[in-house]
Amino acid sequence: GWRAVYWIASGLMIAITLALPTIMEKGVRDKDASRLPYLGLIASLLALARERREILLSGAIQGIGFGQFIALWLGLALHLTAPDMGYGTDVVGYLAGFAAISVFSTPYWGRLADRIGPRKARVRFAIVQMLGISLLWPFGGSLWLLMIPILIGNIVGPAIDVTSRMTFLSQEPALRTRLTTIYIVMMFIGGGIGSYAGTLAYDIHGWAGTCALLAGWALSDRLSYGALQENYAVLERMRDGAYAATVLGFVAVYAVVVALSLPGATVATLTGGFLFGVWPGGGFNV
Repeated sequence: GWRAVYWIASGLMIAITLALPTIMEKGVRDKDASRLPYLGLIASLLALARERREILLSGAIQGIGFGQFIALWLGLALHLTAPDMGYGTDVVGYLAGFAAISVFSTPYWGRLADRIGPRKARVRFAIVQMLGISLLWPFGGSLWLLMIPILIGNIVGPAIDVTSRMTFLSQEPALRTRLTTIYIVMMFIGGGIGSYAGTLAYDIHGWAGTCALLAGWALSDRLSYGALQENYAVLERMRDGAYAATVLGFVAVYAVVVALSLPGATVATLTGGFLFGVWPGGGFNV
């Protein structure tokens, strides 16, 4: 039962907590008189967030990403164990094992982000993530086909997290620890919202509701007018470097937006025009 899993996880967390003092780097505490007390550090987070606006963007992106992750696995567990699919909870656990691939893929994506910059890399990963989300609905009737978008999500999801952290971890230690606090809090707020929204979406509309929720979040996060203007140069280079793949990705995302009446159709249409011109961009939209 779930209680056994809960107690195993709790025991592991207690063991990690007890082990941390022995494995963390031993440092000499600075006796600087200007050091803030703990409550003062917490109180300084709001002012720091106002000064370092990019942490709010990175935290919001990761909050949406973590919320998507939670909502996906809640909906996926309910979908696969529903009478129409007929699988057991063990199958859901086997699929979760796909997450292990990120252990091998994330270091490579981190090196890629070092070469091209974390912000550009994050845009590329986000586009791939949207493609994976767009496949959830058409592949929802087959366990084997569902492995494809799940695998995509397990590869690029941690990569987006890594690139978002790279935008602030280069700061001096006194800042980056507090910036990390803001980032993690926003991430778990997103996870909590995803937990509630994911259950509600599936309860009302089933698997289609889960897919629509994930697509809507992805589009609201990535396909804003500001993001399109900011990242157009990156999208243009991707188009020039891999034209066919860019066309297929655009058509797949656009089809899901229109079919499910999701927000972002106007921006998606403009994206087709910006990337491919009136022709063949108009044809791809049709």
